[in-house]
Amino acid sequence: SNLLEPTSRCIVAQETMKSALPFVLIVALHNAAGIALKEFSELASVQEEANKVQSSSDSFFKAILDTQEAELLNLQDIAHPKEMPKPPELDFSKPVGGASMQLAPALAMLKGLYESGKERIGELNSKEEESKKYFEDKQKSHDEKLAGIEAKFKAKKLSQKFHDDEIHDETRMWTYWSRVRTRQHRQYLSALKIQHATMARTSKMIDLYDKAIAGNDKTSDFQKELNKVMSSVHGGAGGHLVLLQGKAVPPCCTEELKMLTEGRSELQ
Repeated sequence: SNLLEPTSRCIVAQETMKSALPFVLIVALHNAAGIALKEFSELASVQEEANKVQSSSDSFFKAILDTQEAELLNLQDIAHPKEMPKPPELDFSKPVGGASMQLAPALAMLKGLYESGKERIGELNSKEEESKKYFEDKQKSHDEKLAGIEAKFKAKKLSQKFHDDEIHDETRMWTYWSRVRTRQHRQYLSALKIQHATMARTSKMIDLYDKAIAGNDKTSDFQKELNKVMSSVHGGAGGHLVLLQGKAVPPCCTEELKMLTEGRSELQ
């Protein structure tokens, strides 16, 4: 008979399994390598997209800071005109006309700075809403992926190891977007703080220039407010507006320029 004895059949089966084992291992390794390659590709794609979004955001805020710096230097020049040969004093007690009219061009510039500041706040708020919406969409996608992983695991379509690995990889990818959003929001708050501070200074100067040119407010409250603001904006002037000559950085801009420098450090 050609039939093998039971012992012989067992030996043949064992040999067959041995010869098939390397193939099974190759398939398993191939699948594992394919999964690893896919995960690496996804991670690289997320990194690239996050870097592009961050680069675009950095460019936006750099342009904002550049404009804010130009406005601060302009405001500085209004308080400290370089073309003046000496510190002129403008007496508010004189009638309309005379020396007070020297303030009219500066007043127009101040009002222009204030209006452009309002427009810039609108730009900042729009950018923040855009960034927030983009991040919320990424958050939704992230949550859906986590839910999908958990569903597969509960359905026993994933082993504990694959479950843990996928959670780890998804969390790692999500970390990139979290960092981008944190950076964007910090840049937004910094730029907004600088703009509000600049506009507050500008608004006070506009109010004083308006009253000085009108020449119709000689109350003690106005004089007190004048002395208070002059001490922080123009270096101080008891009853007169002194446009300082000889100080590199007037007090009105020191704090704002410092904040701007700190904001620029965020872009490094």
